[in-house]
Amino acid sequence: ADFLESQHSFDKSREIYFDLMKRKEDPLVYIQAMRFCRRTEDTEASRNVFFLARKSPNCTYHVYVQAAQLEFFVNKNIEVARKIFELGLKRFMNEPAFLLQYIEFLYHLNEENNMRVLFEKILSSIPKEQSIEKWNAFLKFEFLCGNLDTITKVEKRRSQAFPNIDPNGIFGLVNRYRFLDLWPSSTDELNSFTIEKLESDDSLIPQSADGKDKKDALFGHFPKDGHRVIGLTYPDLSQMVPYRAELGGAVIPEALMGLPTLLAQFLSTITVGPWEGPLVDTDQIINLVLESALNTQPGTTTAQPSAKEAKRGRKRKAGEEENDEDNEQKPPKDDIYRKRMKNKIEKNRK
Repeated sequence: ADFLESQHSFDKSREIYFDLMKRKEDPLVYIQAMRFCRRTEDTEASRNVFFLARKSPNCTYHVYVQAAQLEFFVNKNIEVARKIFELGLKRFMNEPAFLLQYIEFLYHLNEENNMRVLFEKILSSIPKEQSIEKWNAFLKFEFLCGNLDTITKVEKRRSQAFPNIDPNGIFGLVNRYRFLDLWPSSTDELNSFTIEKLESDDSLIPQSADGKDKKDALFGHFPKDGHRVIGLTYPDLSQMVPYRAELGGAVIPEALMGLPTLLAQFLSTITVGPWEGPLVDTDQIINLVLESALNTQPGTTTAQPSAKEAKRGRKRKAGEEENDEDNEQKPPKDDIYRKRMKNKIEKNRK
C-alpha cells in the first residue's frame, strides 16, 4: 500500500487497506486506514473509517484517541474531538490509559473547571486500586493551575484513600516541589526516606497496563544515581567471571582468558591467596627442572646430551674457527686402516 501510494495509485492502495480491514479487524489497521484517508482524500473519508471501526467488536480505545487527535490537531475541530472523547468515555470508563489521554486533551484546552469535573467523575467511578495514577494526574494539574489550598485538599484526599502509603507525607512534599528531573532534595536525602510502607503492602502497589509492579507510580520516577534508580537492588556485576564452554563450563578468571586451554585449566586449579607455607628458591627449582630428564611417554626416558656431545653435533658456521679441543680425538687401538698405512710407509722407506 505504501508503494502504490508513493506511485500516486491511491485507488489501488485504498483497496488494499479496505480489504485488510475486512480480513483482519485489528485496531492498528483501522488507525492506519484513517491516516491514509486523511493523507490522500479528505476529513470525511477518515471519519467514515472511524465509523466502521466503532462497529467492530475488536475496537479499542486507541481508535477513539487517534480519531480525536486527528480532529483536534489536523482538522482544528475542538468540538468534534471533544464529542469523540465523551463517546469513548461511556465505553472505556474503566480504561486508565484512555482516561489519561482524555485528561491530556483537556490540558490543551485550558479548561480548568471541566478538568476538575472530569477528575471527580473518574475518581468516583473507578475502583480504589486503579485510582492511584488518577490521583497523581489530579495533583499534577493542581500543581500547575491550582493554589495552595486546592493542592493540600487533593493531597489529604489521596492520603485518606491510601493511608498506609505515605503516612508522614514526606514523599508528597517532595513531589509537590519537584519539576521534571529537578528535585528539592539530594540523592542521599531521598535515599534515606524509607519506602518500607510501600514495599510491605503489595495490595497498595499500583499496577501498570502490562501487570507489572510500578512502585514509583505514587511519587513519580525517583532521580537516578548514574544509571541506577534509587530504591532498587542491583546485582554486583564485578563478581561475574568469563565462561569457557570448551572446558566443560569451567569458570576461568578473566586474567587467564588469553592463555592456552590446558594451561588456563591448570592455573585455575591453583589456590589464589596468601601463601603460608615454607618459602622456596624458584631459580633453583627452574634449574633442576631444566637439568632433569623428563618422560615424554610412559616407560621411556630422554637423556639430555652432554655439553661436549652437543658441540660435536653442532655444525660450524661460516668464518668460525675450529677449536683444538673439539677436533682432538683419540684413535682406536685396533684401527686396521692406520696399521695398513703405517706398513705401507715403512715399505716405501725400504
